[in-house]
Amino acid sequence: MKELFVEKIMEQTTELLDNNQRIKLKGILTEICLNYQIEMIEQTKKQETQKNNTDILNKFISSKEIEGCSTRTLNYYKDNLIKILDTISRANVHYKI
Repeated sequence: MKELFVEKIMEQTTELLDNNQRIKLKGILTEICLNYQIEMIEQTKKQETQKNNTDILNKFISSKEIEGCSTRTLNYYKDNLIKILDTISRANVHYKI
């Protein structure tokens, strides 16, 4: 996993650094990574987060219903919060160091 992490960084710096700088950067990153455990966040963690978000959303909508909000307002809240949560959770790959 450490090699993949270093390679992803190297890909991102192709246009920013010359070849000598990239070689030095790769050496530094490889050395630093020896002291850390790097793992890719798995799909199950994403699903767990989505489940937690759904639970929180349902609790929020329930509290607004208790406050006396109309069905139209509740649907408005729900639709917009779902869009926000979908947008936030669209990150491609997350690394945990």
